[in-house]
Amino acid sequence: MSDAGLELAVVVPTFNESRNVPLMVAALDAALAGRRWEVIFVDDNSPDGT
Repeated sequence: MSDAGLELAVVVPTFNESRNVPLMVAALDAALAGRRWEVIFVDDNSPDGT
């Protein structure tokens, strides 16, 4: 990653989504290829450990 800084931050609310987090990261990685991005998962104490 370059020193140019972040282009995009994606905030994803989650609840019981532990199985879907890797799928979401892979989909974002494919869709945002070539961009400087981050994903922030926000969870409210999911019982599945999200």
